[in-house]
Order: sequence, then C-alpha cells, then structure tokens
Amino acid sequence: MTASTCANCGSALLQLEAWKEDGGGGMTLRLRCPECFVRIVGDFDATQVARLDRALSEARLEMMALYQATVCENIGHEAALMSRALELDLIGADDFGIRRA
Repeated sequence: MTASTCANCGSALLQLEAWKEDGGGGMTLRLRCPECFVRIVGDFDATQVARLDRALSEARLEMMALYQATVCENIGHEAALMSRALELDLIGADDFGIRRA
C-alpha cells in the first residue's frame, strides 16, 4: 500500500484527513479517496509520507493556478460584456443608484 494511491480503486486523488507521528520517523495516516469513498488508515515510513506531501503540495499549486486562470478569464469576459453594453448605450448612471422598493 502506498500513501499516494488508493488501494481500492487506484486513484491518485487521495485526501489526507488525519495523521499521527509514530516516533520513528513514520506516521499513521488516515486517507480518504474522493472517487470510491474508501477510508484508508495505515502506517507509512518517512519516504512514503514525503512522497504524499509532495503530491499534495503539487496538487494544491495546480488547483491555485487553475483557480487564478478561471478568475482572470471570467473577469475578462465580464469586462468585455460591460464594454459592449456601454458601446450600445445600454447602461446609464441610474443603473448604479440605490433601488427603492
């Protein structure tokens, strides 16, 4: 069993739920697979834990980069829509005022 792949389905998307140091450099980890929903508890040596930590860090960086790209794309799209609406004179000052019931 490795700390970076699910023993049940082989997914590489394991999520760390909890850990406990065992004193000898290794750790007891509780992992969850988001694909088959299996929870895995096992003792892993320092090398396996370091591999999992690296994989989690890389995945976090990838998710942050994808998030930033999505935000930039969405803001660009919104700016293009606003620009077009202004060109067509579809937006006026009263669109930004306080609305009364």
